[in-house]
Amino acid sequence: MKVLLLDKDKKRIKLFKEVLKNQDYDILVAKHGKNAIKHLGEDSPEFIITDFDVPGGGVDLVNAILTLKRDQFPYVLFITEEQGEKFAVDCLGPIPGDFLLKPIKEQELRARISVAERAIALQSHLRSARTATVDLAMYDELTNLMNRQAVYERALGELNRAQRDKIQVCLAMIEVLNVEDVKSEYGEDISNQAIRYVARTARANVRMYDLVGRWIGAKFFLMLPGLPHKHIHSVIERINDAIAAVRVKLPEGDVVPIEIAVGFTWSDVEKPEPLYVLIEQANDAISEAAKKDSGRKIASHRED
Repeated sequence: MKVLLLDKDKKRIKLFKEVLKNQDYDILVAKHGKNAIKHLGEDSPEFIITDFDVPGGGVDLVNAILTLKRDQFPYVLFITEEQGEKFAVDCLGPIPGDFLLKPIKEQELRARISVAERAIALQSHLRSARTATVDLAMYDELTNLMNRQAVYERALGELNRAQRDKIQVCLAMIEVLNVEDVKSEYGEDISNQAIRYVARTARANVRMYDLVGRWIGAKFFLMLPGLPHKHIHSVIERINDAIAAVRVKLPEGDVVPIEIAVGFTWSDVEKPEPLYVLIEQANDAISEAAKKDSGRKIASHRED
């Protein structure tokens, strides 16, 4: 695997190399974003570790990656100050990645690299799976997301792993509330288009290794493992706002707004709950969200 290190701090570069040395990595080092961007191309690195604050190492690097004509984006691990962590995560968009706060602790760095390896492997597996006939039954034909059975089985494994490692897991349900009204007024093709748009937007606004599937009808299942509790509300609101902005364009030029509700919950690290309980909690929350008359139709099962 090719890894690009973008940092000006010699001590951190030395630590990165020390942690990576026993793995099968081809390591490239750059001290400026312009030099790093030169390495992006057909044979670009699969994994990038970058100081978010180094020139060209943050937003500029993300923008360069987004222009790549590739089926698979590289995984980006940002090294950032505490006050910049939320911005660092938000700017990734559809690029798979994570962040690590300065000063770096070797144990945390090893853990983040382990997560990155799993995400890259999963990304490669999903690409292969989409082209394999044997795996076609995993995906919903309309949205190309995992279907209910596939996402449930994957979620079971992810939740079990998270509970073993005492990692927080957020589970959310998203539902298009007005899909039947859209179908009645504009026809099935337009309602199906609305469902596809919501599916595409949901997938584009989470990390690559997060789980997204079509649950039933116009309802979608999201599982976000390893999401810190303090970020859960802001991440859910960002996903909600992105989907709420979706508009379906009619042949005559008019647009059909999409009305959605989001219900979410998160796992209790100290008192693990089974998957079906978390799903029930998210469904209860979405029912509460749908009752709201104005503002964001978002509800949480748990109190902060």
